[in-house]
Amino acid sequence: MPNTPIFNTFADNTLDRSGNLRKNPEWISSQLHHPKAKFIPMLNLMVPIKKENNFSYIKYLSFSEISYYLDNSLNPIFLGTKKSIPYFVCDLSESNKIQNLNDLISFEELRNAAMSLSNEEASILALARSITDWRLNNNYCPKCGDKTKTLNGGNSIICKNETCKKEIFPRTDPVVIMLVYNKNKCILGRQSHFPINFFSVLAGFMEPGESIESAVSREVLEETSVKVKNVTYHSSQPWPYPSSLMIGCIAETEDTSIIIDQEEIVEAKWVERKIILNALDLAKDSKADPLKENKLNHKRLILPPPIAIAHQLLRCWADNPKFFL
Repeated sequence: MPNTPIFNTFADNTLDRSGNLRKNPEWISSQLHHPKAKFIPMLNLMVPIKKENNFSYIKYLSFSEISYYLDNSLNPIFLGTKKSIPYFVCDLSESNKIQNLNDLISFEELRNAAMSLSNEEASILALARSITDWRLNNNYCPKCGDKTKTLNGGNSIICKNETCKKEIFPRTDPVVIMLVYNKNKCILGRQSHFPINFFSVLAGFMEPGESIESAVSREVLEETSVKVKNVTYHSSQPWPYPSSLMIGCIAETEDTSIIIDQEEIVEAKWVERKIILNALDLAKDSKADPLKENKLNHKRLILPPPIAIAHQLLRCWADNPKFFL
């Protein structure tokens, strides 16, 4: 693998999660009332953004500001600390004061906002979005059905039923995402919800009892009937939709015949390196969401933007022909 820097979006979270300290409810309470505590308000899983001088930043609220918008008791989730300042996220979707909130804060979909944020701030928001989504979907115990309550500053929950008391932790779903190449060409695929001419590398969820290498081989074979070899790890990326961990790999194949599984993808093809390079340059300069079809030029190949690990895998392979012959 080429020895080049890797900058995956959402993978630069600099917060200290304080895993041991957050177990102490008194410590969490002290952090909530810290005079410089920062609160991220979430609205329907959209993130708060402020814009200044053509730059985008996270719009934080203070303890008093976030409290104003809550109808019930404050129940934030602790994210971590930085330079002794605590960071929390708080879902305000059920607030009766949403109209006032929208007048103050601009909420955006994280995928779009990340294109204009620093990677550090995008990474903090990725954590905030994932753990908020997890908490909203785990109000009841999966074992007995009773209600749950938070532990560890919201980083785990426990069943309120004294005879059950099952503890539940945030989940992370591992996904292998792989560039498959043969000499000067690589495979691109298109899923049914992709716009026409928008292609990406292959990907799929790992299954229980499966290694990364086995998952890569299985997914490629299932989707394209192509057998791979020399599976190499590239990098990983947290992907907060809702809580995946993208495990990026590059794999070689001697097979060139593609037979697609139409339940997995609707199209797959071999594409030459020079075409990939041109499409990557266009993707790098675009601020449009490639999944919004009305903004795309259907006459050319569209690839994922730099915020996606797929873009980084393609760039690594396309820029380093000597390593991938």
